Amino acid sequence: VQTKFYDSETKIANTSRLLIVEVSETTETAEITWDYPLGYHTNHYGDMDMLPTGNILGAAWVTQDLPGDNHPGFEAQVLEVVRDTKEVAWEVLVVGNRTETLKESDEMVRMRSWSVYSAERMYATPLVYDLQCRESGDKNASLRVEFTTQNRFKQSNRYPGSYTVLGTKNGAADTILTNGTFDFNPFFRPTQVDFSFHHESESICQNITLVVTNQWGDETSKNF
Repeated sequence: VQTKFYDSETKIANTSRLLIVEVSETTETAEITWDYPLGYHTNHYGDMDMLPTGNILGAAWVTQDLPGDNHPGFEAQVLEVVRDTKEVAWEVLVVGNRTETLKESDEMVRMRSWSVYSAERMYATPLVYDLQCRESGDKNASLRVEFTTQNRFKQSNRYPGSYTVLGTKNGAADTILTNGTFDFNPFFRPTQVDFSFHHESESICQNITLVVTNQWGDETSKNF
């Protein structure tokens, strides 16, 4: 499955779309499985990404007016669309100096208006979810921990991350039980991490905190 920003470079449709295309290497075919018409035409630039939440992030800018000399009232747009419902979860519209008071010519729109080449979603800290903790049931036996993580923004290569498991006592996480390293997968792809370590107490899963840290020291803490 591929995500794509479709600009068409023509005036045939008069509106660009965000697209998800499913490609079959077996049948050598491609099928559009999801689309979101923007309501205006942009024949240069544009961007589309699938976010960790499943939402779609798009960016585009107005290059031509719609039929009937209609103008959307802005020059550039960044929006986040819910994939299942096609509702707009969030958007920002960039309004130029002349957009609201005067219909802009195609030349003005193409050469001297605001444009967006690419937009990226950034989170404050790494995403951590799908936590699992399993005990063997015996003292001094192993404890298995699993979690899924993604770094705080999209990267093109694998980059280092680390985890630390803290024991909690009286509501405070203060004892390091184990730690380790892993690599974040590129392009916001989920990274599954699992490891085992020995413990000396029962029901420890209810009394540990997982801390995931990226290369810049941004941390996310999760209780099981």
